[in-house]
Amino acid sequence: MIKIIIISHGKFGEALIKSSEMIMGDQDEVEAIALDTDQSFDAFFNIIRKKINKLTTNNSEVLLLIDMLGGTPSNIIAATTKGKPIYVLTGVNLPILLEALALWNSLSASELTEHLLQTGRASITILNKPI
Repeated sequence: MIKIIIISHGKFGEALIKSSEMIMGDQDEVEAIALDTDQSFDAFFNIIRKKINKLTTNNSEVLLLIDMLGGTPSNIIAATTKGKPIYVLTGVNLPILLEALALWNSLSASELTEHLLQTGRASITILNKPI
């Protein structure tokens, strides 16, 4: 079983989970960790480091879905996951999360991450391009 964690600025990750529950029902296998505006870099770093250490000692497959590349959450994840068996995908959106939840128990973390990358690319389009 793959452990899925959304790491984001503010309540974005929690909102994604709530939105996914509107479509797919309760989602106990996913959690969110938020970087709050009043939280220091060091405090957030320690929260993430402890979570990563706990997950990697349980021999779980771990997929981290990050809100954006280059922000504090992704920079901390890059620093804390080096050399660890953790998969990280940036640019999480609702289609990516829904696909992850639909497939998390039928693919390996590696396969799921590659699949979600394609899902993310396919989910962004121009809906009504002017002629």
